[in-house]
Amino acid sequence: MYQWIFICGIFFALYNAWGIGANDCANSFATSVGSGVLTLRKAVVIAAIFEFGGAVLMGSHVTDTVRKSIVDIEIFNSNPGALMFGMLCADLASAIWLTLATYLKYPVSTTHSIIGAIVGFSLAYGGRDAVDWKKIGFIVLSWIASPLLAGIFSFGIFYVIQIFIFGSKKPFEYTMVLFPILTFFTFFINVLFIIYKGSPKLDLDEMELWKCMLISIGIGSFTALLAQYVYLPYVKRRLKENVEENQIENGENQIEMLGIN
Repeated sequence: MYQWIFICGIFFALYNAWGIGANDCANSFATSVGSGVLTLRKAVVIAAIFEFGGAVLMGSHVTDTVRKSIVDIEIFNSNPGALMFGMLCADLASAIWLTLATYLKYPVSTTHSIIGAIVGFSLAYGGRDAVDWKKIGFIVLSWIASPLLAGIFSFGIFYVIQIFIFGSKKPFEYTMVLFPILTFFTFFINVLFIIYKGSPKLDLDEMELWKCMLISIGIGSFTALLAQYVYLPYVKRRLKENVEENQIENGENQIEMLGIN
């Protein structure tokens, strides 16, 4: 009876995912592409791999919140088809809004869009009692607290780096020292979240905290060593080659300017 909703839901979800990639992906890769560190093609490939990995490993908690923490599921017990149809409409509405916003070059949030759509169809079906307003309040509070805390931490980290590294007499040498440390914390935090708050379907949320910490520290330390003894020597070698090429080009330009054959 509801098979058509399931089939349409697959296509609408793919459409929504395309809209997310078109609008939200720039948040992660705009700086890398704009600075020339990554080409657009490389950024798309990396995003496809890691966005999919993040959705599989970490997406279950967000999905559970969107699926059953916003709407009072009990009001749909007598008519489950209405809930399925409402979610289908919310998915399509969110995808259309993302497409329109991307066309108009508006940086919008997919989370805001889908939650707003779910609240909308719930109000239309069951009125105010159909929405868990307490949960909505916590979600909205997170929308305010998350960027605020992120801004405070990023300001503090950048300020310290600006003063003690970029503003020092040896910024290159200090950057080489800092890079493995940043690599360690980046992988440590991400691995810890994946293991400790991972997908229940993969049994990633059942591991004890101390085991998660040890695994995260081990992986972070391993990647830091790779950065120190593999990546940084490669970077230094490439920088040396670029300097030598620039010196050769500058010498040839000077010869041309002097008219020496």
